[in-house]
Amino acid sequence: MLDSFFTESDDTLTPGRSLAFLFIDLNHFKEVNDSFGHPAGDELLRQVGARLSGSLRDGDLLVRIGGDEFAVVLIDGDAGYAEEVAHGSPPASAEPFILDVVSASISASIGIAMAPSDASYGGRSRVVRGRRHVPGQVGEHPVRDLRAGS
Repeated sequence: MLDSFFTESDDTLTPGRSLAFLFIDLNHFKEVNDSFGHPAGDELLRQVGARLSGSLRDGDLLVRIGGDEFAVVLIDGDAGYAEEVAHGSPPASAEPFILDVVSASISASIGIAMAPSDASYGGRSRVVRGRRHVPGQVGEHPVRDLRAGS
């Protein structure tokens, strides 16, 4: 799916196309998992995944990376749409998750990278001390912590 966005020769984006990548790390998941057990943690992950996938367009991609981390790829998504998805994502909303044993409210730290604008140097960027550094560009782009009400 993503192969069509990149050329074989120089690893750059197909002209006229854009891609947004959101990295979602659930805050306080460990506390829910440790306090109420792994079945409650598993149910929370299922509900987060279902809510996230329900908030995306056809053609967008959601994957669970592992633990309490998810990634979203927005095909032909611009920065405005990426921020809209991040702010409207279920972990960032105020609506609690109803589990068998408890109602849980969590938040998420969400990083956004845009291609080609954030991938102008060999397609790489890195996060150092909570700031995203893009090689070959001057300045830093903050990694935002999106919580309910912010």
